[in-house]
Amino acid sequence: MEKGDRYAGVGEIINLAVELMKRSQGMTLNEIQKFYGNCSRSTAERRRDCLRKCDLGITELPPATGSLEKRWGFSSIDAQSRNFIRITAEDVANVKKASKKVSQADKLLLKDTISKLEAICKSKKQSADDEIEDILRTEFVVNKQKANYKVDAVVLKRLIEGIRGSYKTKLKYTKKGVTTQRTLLPLGLVSKDKTYLIARKDGDAEDKIATYSLHKISDVHVTIQQFDRKGFDLKEYSNRSFGVWQDDNPMNVELLFSKAVAEDVECYKFHPSQKFIKQKDGSIKVQFTAGGKREIIWHLFTWGDNVKIIKPKELKDEYKSYIDSVLKTL
Repeated sequence: MEKGDRYAGVGEIINLAVELMKRSQGMTLNEIQKFYGNCSRSTAERRRDCLRKCDLGITELPPATGSLEKRWGFSSIDAQSRNFIRITAEDVANVKKASKKVSQADKLLLKDTISKLEAICKSKKQSADDEIEDILRTEFVVNKQKANYKVDAVVLKRLIEGIRGSYKTKLKYTKKGVTTQRTLLPLGLVSKDKTYLIARKDGDAEDKIATYSLHKISDVHVTIQQFDRKGFDLKEYSNRSFGVWQDDNPMNVELLFSKAVAEDVECYKFHPSQKFIKQKDGSIKVQFTAGGKREIIWHLFTWGDNVKIIKPKELKDEYKSYIDSVLKTL
């Protein structure tokens, strides 16, 4: 045994404590085994029990939904225990990387979080700024053509206030150069290439929900008058469509992708309802249920001749019509 090996077990137990602090739902014994490189169950139990005897607050937690397997973790984390968790320059750089891939509105939401992380990191290491920039410069480059829509931070903040409190909100909206005053019932925000406000006009029917581009909104005033959301579920609403626009009823879509792109297709999220069916020749079928013909067509265009629409016929016909109109411009 080499010098220092006697402390290896202590290090492994500390690593488990740190990992448990990161996981709000704790870990099962099976997950602890995997964390240690598929160690034996008895080893996992010994290390868990060692932490429990240290009086750090590790206890049995409720099982995950649909599971009976016991979970172990911290019921709460006190200030002393938090010292085990460090925020490093690499952590901050990772958040900055992610912020480069999101919409302008989401960047504004992340800006304050990044500033707080940088402040914590600086308090531990004065050269954190240089280290973060080194990581970003050497590991991450974004080369992407995209629209640069400017979203006002005050507008975003007030809309979020209206959404969270279910307050009627007055604002100005500019469309095709014409600005109008509107009173909306803000229900949520959806991001794709740009960010949209999902809302009903005050006085409109419950199912009459509209989409508003965030960068076209100005002069937002949140009233003190609350409204009834009528059980509106943003996730359920978004899942009806392929993208953002709710321009038609959901369709049962079936697409066939060639063998050349099958591997990429399996890594792609087209829609939450998607199903993949591998074919004997190496091609792959994708099935999902969604509305939004226009956005489906725009997306399929990026796959070129590697995709074929199997059904529905209405989507296939509209795709042909779209291609014909494009050819006329050449």
